Amino acid sequence: MELLKIITHALGGDVYVDNATDYLFDGRCNIRHGYGINPNSPVSAGMQFKQTAKFWNNQDKNPFIHCMLSFSPETAPDPEIAMKLTAEIIEPLTDEHLALSGAHDEKRTGSLYHTHTFISTTNINNGTMMYPDNKTNYALAQRAADITGQPVKLVVDNGKREDDGWECPKTFYPHKDDE
Repeated sequence: MELLKIITHALGGDVYVDNATDYLFDGRCNIRHGYGINPNSPVSAGMQFKQTAKFWNNQDKNPFIHCMLSFSPETAPDPEIAMKLTAEIIEPLTDEHLALSGAHDEKRTGSLYHTHTFISTTNINNGTMMYPDNKTNYALAQRAADITGQPVKLVVDNGKREDDGWECPKTFYPHKDDE
């Protein structure tokens, strides 16, 4: 079973943006890819996220939807496949939102590789906000199931240390071709 964890630190501000981009660039990262973002510099990537939010006057709002995708070894036996699957899963969002993805070489929940993607909540075309609500989270989980062909468990973590996040009681299964 695949795992999609949505992490949101709504009150993180600029420090959260800087920490997030630094985290993605740490020593476990095998591959990075930017969607409208420089994938080679955490400082540049952070600045691009912050300046886009500031341009649309969203600088004091939740900067990201952070998606952590943990793939089973059968689904993603190497970081390239993990990144390819991640790109397919987030593709509908990258037309209107900046994003930065990276694959970490670390076992997590039974996987060999997992990916982190920071998706800007600010729409680059009109400044509207995207929220990590059930509509967004469920759509990503269902897309992950459809793309991987595997069941997906969704966990939402609001960044509070006292809980490990909310685990959705629903498991997302791939849609059949005839649906």
